[in-house]
Amino acid sequence: MNYDFIDVIHLDSFIKVNNININQRIFEFSSLVESPDFEVYTDGSGIGDNVGTAVCIFKDNDLFESFQFKLASYNSVFQADLSAINFAASWALENGYEINIFTDSLSSMAVPKKANSKSLFINQLKSKMFQAIGSVGLSWVKADDRIPGNELADQYARIATTDGQGQNIPAAYTYVKRKIKNYILDSWQRYWKDSAKGVTVKGYIPTVDLNLLTHNRQLLFLISGHVLFLLIYIILNKLIALTAFGWPGGCRPFRARLPLYS
Repeated sequence: MNYDFIDVIHLDSFIKVNNININQRIFEFSSLVESPDFEVYTDGSGIGDNVGTAVCIFKDNDLFESFQFKLASYNSVFQADLSAINFAASWALENGYEINIFTDSLSSMAVPKKANSKSLFINQLKSKMFQAIGSVGLSWVKADDRIPGNELADQYARIATTDGQGQNIPAAYTYVKRKIKNYILDSWQRYWKDSAKGVTVKGYIPTVDLNLLTHNRQLLFLISGHVLFLLIYIILNKLIALTAFGWPGGCRPFRARLPLYS
């Protein structure tokens, strides 16, 4: 199986956060600004390998303007949610508006309060969002509360997964780690399937896994076909049991000489 790992130019990079002013590393938006010019609902969506985001701007409960963006397959819904909030804040800043942003993404709302994120992408967004403090309010809404603005943003974000305007956002390192892990597992599975060895074990464990499924030594002996070792194990334990009362000092000296079977 061939894997197309992304070009490094599309990969997020790490920065030294100690060089960033602490006030820009940790900050918080007020929940609401008074008498806003607009109310904005944002959302991100992922359908299969397609990821999209939407920003819906309302004036007096009527849709004033909307923006839809399609992200790359290596981007996450979290990145989509975060970029939508950032777009709305930047839009307000560039046009001199005061707005209230509503999102159903708690993880995105927590980003400004996290001081140790080394992601260049996240810190660039935080820098822009920091400039919008005072003119932007940020509130969480429950996804299943059927709020019309949030429902529309969700609908538009789903459409954006295929029809949105292209938006370039770097891939997170978590994506690369997941791809490498899947590549290793697939390669291991092919080797396990094609190998002439371990026929008995394959009957019990046909699929490779990173988790250790059992610590039971006897069971491992049995499924690996090492019945001889299993018999030796049983016989030695029987001998230990028989000598428990007849051997000077009980069975402990015998066990000490056989650490692998004790």
